[in-house]
Amino acid sequence: MTADAALKKYSGIYVAAGEIRRIVYEARDIVEARQFAAQWGVGLEGEAVAFSGESPPPLPEAYDEKTARYLLGGISRTTLYAELATGRLQRLSGTRRVLVTRRSIEHRCELN
Repeated sequence: MTADAALKKYSGIYVAAGEIRRIVYEARDIVEARQFAAQWGVGLEGEAVAFSGESPPPLPEAYDEKTARYLLGGISRTTLYAELATGRLQRLSGTRRVLVTRRSIEHRCELN
């Protein structure tokens, strides 16, 4: 294997048993990483940062609207807003952006 063909680490996220999980995998480049993510049904975060002691960074407290919809099984934007309005999902307060809390996403996945 040559130096330019060295594998890079990429990270992705998925929902398992009502919890958001992160995986780290190797690929030659971002194109191959995207192909793996699509095959496995994983959301690609990008190239993984160097983990100290192989312990990944903590998961975010909240996700933006697009990522939240993906984590919830590809629901529509209308469905996401309806669930925020009915209280099934919680929005991070104090921001103008729609940020859905990780805890409420995990809770909703447990219910389904």
